[in-house]
Amino acid sequence: MGLNWRGHPGRPWLLIATGLAIVGAASAVLLLRNPGTQRIASSWPRIVKAGTTCGLIDRTGHFVVNPQYDAINPPFRSGLYPMSRNGRWGVIDASGREVVAPGFEFAAISPGPMATADVQLLKEGRIGIADEGGVRIQPAFAMPLMFSADGVAVAVRARGTARPRGPDDIESASLIDRTGRVLASSPNWLTGVPAGAGLYIMVERGPDVRQLRSRLVNQAGQPVVDRSFEQLLPFDEQGLALFRDNGKWGFINTRGEVAIPARFDEVDRGGRISFTPFDDSGMAAAAFGGRWGYIDRSGNWVIQPQFATASKFGSQGLAVVGAGGDNGSGLIDRQGHYVLNPQFARIGTVSLGGLIPVARRQGPQLQDPLIWGFANLAGEVVVEPRFHGFALPHDGSGLVAVDTGQLRFQSFSESYDESGGIERYWSATDAHWGFIDARGNTVIAPAYQNAEGFDETGLAAVQSNSLWGFIDRTGQLVIRPQFQAMECNGREPH
Repeated sequence: MGLNWRGHPGRPWLLIATGLAIVGAASAVLLLRNPGTQRIASSWPRIVKAGTTCGLIDRTGHFVVNPQYDAINPPFRSGLYPMSRNGRWGVIDASGREVVAPGFEFAAISPGPMATADVQLLKEGRIGIADEGGVRIQPAFAMPLMFSADGVAVAVRARGTARPRGPDDIESASLIDRTGRVLASSPNWLTGVPAGAGLYIMVERGPDVRQLRSRLVNQAGQPVVDRSFEQLLPFDEQGLALFRDNGKWGFINTRGEVAIPARFDEVDRGGRISFTPFDDSGMAAAAFGGRWGYIDRSGNWVIQPQFATASKFGSQGLAVVGAGGDNGSGLIDRQGHYVLNPQFARIGTVSLGGLIPVARRQGPQLQDPLIWGFANLAGEVVVEPRFHGFALPHDGSGLVAVDTGQLRFQSFSESYDESGGIERYWSATDAHWGFIDARGNTVIAPAYQNAEGFDETGLAAVQSNSLWGFIDRTGQLVIRPQFQAMECNGREPH
């Protein structure tokens, strides 16, 4: 199989054909990744499983959409919920209004910074689009459609009825508007993505799959500049885009001119599904000669290459860097000074309450499990690592859910914020979750099998006796435990 709709490559022709630029957009932005790996921006109404069916509840625990569906997938900012009933997929809104009647093999909304409110619909191996008005474009295309802010998407048609397995199975790619009208088309195009600024990255055929190139075009399909690129990523808000040629990375502007020559071994993209290497201060992590440092928007070094690894600066002006080795992660400020000396195996995202998750191995081996503690913005370790799991709050309260249980066997999962920082981590333990404050003091006793962090409204989902409910910041039950699960995700059929 080729690249499936969850973004997991089978035969990697698309990876080779498009490089990280297009695959990053196609597999991480367009396609449905595991919904549990990225936090949903809007918490309510919440998807719950009651018995064997799924519905939506409000903050009082009352159903706004009665449990009647086999699965409900997350809305990811859209207000639309793909749902399944009797094995067929459709779409409802937050009130339960049926926007698209069940009749499709699968439906999903794509997470990510470039995603729109469109629902991707799958039927007989082809993909179409629905929005709040219903089905807008009938399934006819071989890959998901991602519309730009200008209302233009790249549409790929395949030869025959099967899903494409390689470039020879692609008939053509086109630029279409939201009615499906073709604006530009070329049999030489294989695929593409919106690049921002009214421009598009199109992957062109070559003599073989290893020689495919990316070209920047406008809505009419005309090249912006008379050259192509080995790889090309979408533009950031300031109009710079990463490109790669001859194995090195640089930046172009929206006129296709080289703004920073391709001389870097690698440039951090700013997150797991991001195309914004530069932070708010205009610094980006880049590698040269096998070491990482930080450049400005002119390509000049602000912090000389000296780290084994480096990541984008966050809103607090701190960045995770690695000095090498398993316990070599630390935090630096924008002057390159260590705020937290390199001593940890992992460092998570900074919470709204100012706590920073930090982890060490429980033993000397790389395969030993992680135990988590917390540091503050001054670089002080305020809670020594001792927890097998945590979940950060999103309400600024500073109350962090922690798992005080004992490890049963080596298994873990983690979820991320949009910048790629770890915001929740949980292991296979005997599960005693509670909540601590920024000094490590227990605020809510560890009495739960599982817990999420407090959401923007000050409620946290907790599991007791295998059922989920909600508590407030004082630990009082607001919604009694009664739900089998706090998610009801469905998967694309193979």
